[in-house]
Amino acid sequence: MKKLSLTFLVTILGLTSFAQTYTSNTHAVGLEHNMLFNAHNRYTVTQTGGATLNLSTLFDGIFVPSYTAIAPSITSPTEILIEGLPAIHVQSGGWVGWSTRYWQAKRFKIEGYDQYSGASVWKTIADYSNTDYTGATSFIKKMPSGAYTKLKFTFYTTHGLNGRLGVSELFFLHPEATAPYQGLSESYWEKAGDKLVHNGHVNIGGTVNGQLWVRNINGKEPTTDKHDNLHLNYSNGKDVYIGGSSSASGSDLFIPKGNVGIGTSDTKGYNLAIAGKAIAEEVVVKLQSAWPDYVFENNYKLPTLEEVEKQIKEKGHLSNIPSAEEVEKNGVQLGEMNKKLLEKIEELTLYTIQQEKRIKELEKQQEKIRELELTIKALLKK
Repeated sequence: MKKLSLTFLVTILGLTSFAQTYTSNTHAVGLEHNMLFNAHNRYTVTQTGGATLNLSTLFDGIFVPSYTAIAPSITSPTEILIEGLPAIHVQSGGWVGWSTRYWQAKRFKIEGYDQYSGASVWKTIADYSNTDYTGATSFIKKMPSGAYTKLKFTFYTTHGLNGRLGVSELFFLHPEATAPYQGLSESYWEKAGDKLVHNGHVNIGGTVNGQLWVRNINGKEPTTDKHDNLHLNYSNGKDVYIGGSSSASGSDLFIPKGNVGIGTSDTKGYNLAIAGKAIAEEVVVKLQSAWPDYVFENNYKLPTLEEVEKQIKEKGHLSNIPSAEEVEKNGVQLGEMNKKLLEKIEELTLYTIQQEKRIKELEKQQEKIRELELTIKALLKK
């Protein structure tokens, strides 16, 4: 809806060359009845010639020009054919034309395929193929009577730099056939009662189960709707609730079951899988298993350094620590790995305490040896 509103606003502001009142059957003053809004999605639009335009910008109502990279020519013109228009009779109201900001057409031709009463003939609406158009940066002309199912815009030469062509909008104004701004943005929008429906997939305030359904954004839905896949503003706490069958209970984001993949659809069975990098100021991991303070208990069997050395020589890694191959295959479980690393740190602390005791004992022995040496030297002098 934001895109629709923004495009609508830009369209209104862009009608600088037309008055701000609605077009009527007798006077063309604006593009509000342009049947070609979003024509590249609503009809069949083809383009021929070496000098090409961006077709999507020619029908979006934004008035941003598209420019050809090279110049069209008499022998290789830029031709845009629009097919599939509704065969609604143009009687006293119908206009066709183009608009641009710069590099307007100098020689061009506009034709319409008339199928009124089975005529099936091409009619010339405007022909400047043999004479220069010296008007402003827009062109509009009333159409001859008929029921047109095709329109053809052919651009031969231009007033542009190096002969390049610029076109902002192509339009076919038909107040009898088109509601104001029908086709702007996406395809067709319809009003059914108090509902706005887009191809049966967007419904606000109704019961259509489509691609987007906004029903109640102020409070909790009835219990009959609790099994929907997505609730925005599900409870009065303004939560986002996805899936399941219970309320969000004050959570900002509540996913009661299933797995979440960010950047990947294969979560490998994990509740959350992220294919890429993540950043956080703090991560809290709470293990269900015991924290390694058991290392300091009296009944803990501390491996001897000889056993540690043997483990390293035979396995190439410390005991209870995964090998490089295991980490490459299975990754690292942060909580479990921190637990094992702390276990090794605490074991290392015990080794350090043991070594400190032995060092002090050796220092005492060294002091006794020094005292004995002094005693022996004193006795020898006598």
